[in-house]
Amino acid sequence: DAARERVGNGAGTRADIEVLLQQAVADFRAYRSAQEGVSRLGSTDLAGACGPGRDLSAESLQELMLHSAELATIDRFQIHDFVPGESHGFSILTFGGPPPLRYIVDPTFAQFVREPPRPAPGEPAPAGMRGRFTAGPMLADATGAGLARDLVRNGFLPLTNPEVARLYALGLGATPEQARRVAEALWGGEGAVPRGAILHEEIANGELMRREANVPAEEIEDLDLRQLAGESELLDEIATMLQGMAPTDPLRPQLEALHQRLSVLEGVQRRSPIRGRRPAAPARP
Repeated sequence: DAARERVGNGAGTRADIEVLLQQAVADFRAYRSAQEGVSRLGSTDLAGACGPGRDLSAESLQELMLHSAELATIDRFQIHDFVPGESHGFSILTFGGPPPLRYIVDPTFAQFVREPPRPAPGEPAPAGMRGRFTAGPMLADATGAGLARDLVRNGFLPLTNPEVARLYALGLGATPEQARRVAEALWGGEGAVPRGAILHEEIANGELMRREANVPAEEIEDLDLRQLAGESELLDEIATMLQGMAPTDPLRPQLEALHQRLSVLEGVQRRSPIRGRRPAAPARP
């Protein structure tokens, strides 16, 4: 609460922003831990969870930073747009400035740092990046290994220079050339806005001032986001979890608080629907 208050008063520091990031990551981890069949948040239990990992942490951050006196932006990405054939969601938080504070937010990166077990005979191999060990090139670099350790532990990384973005992209399976392009898009300079996001959102003073998707308006529902204006799949899922959860479950207080916060956020999102950034392509004759 103290960190939120300072951010709301225009006195937010790097330490305050990282406290809010820790809360957003903890919210996702509580949500994932409460799902049926999840025993621990290791690489196996995080495999394939990047969608809710990206979107729930982004929604939590929206609510936590809603009354910020300084502009905060959240850009949601899909690595497929840079590395064809792969699939992984993450987001970038940019706050204040100049120069702004910028962070990679990826609570499920741990799924890529350990060699997954081989499928049993007759079972299909995981699709996309699920359960794949792609972090080898990142771990082979001394700086990259330290970044990977911090990202697995914290669920976020300070994006202080383009090299952080390049090493992160290598950890997601990008080739060196693809990683260079990812770094250019995510960093681009101290005053630049990250490029290539599937959804860009600007937050300050109790409002979502801009919510733009990088697709025509009629394709917004195809982005597979977990919470659209007025239609919250996440809220429904958390409510169902709470209905089946024992009153003494240690995760219950955090999930109840998260549900309450996201319910408030939903009302704000209704006032600021997602708009398409690009016009629809003209119909062919």
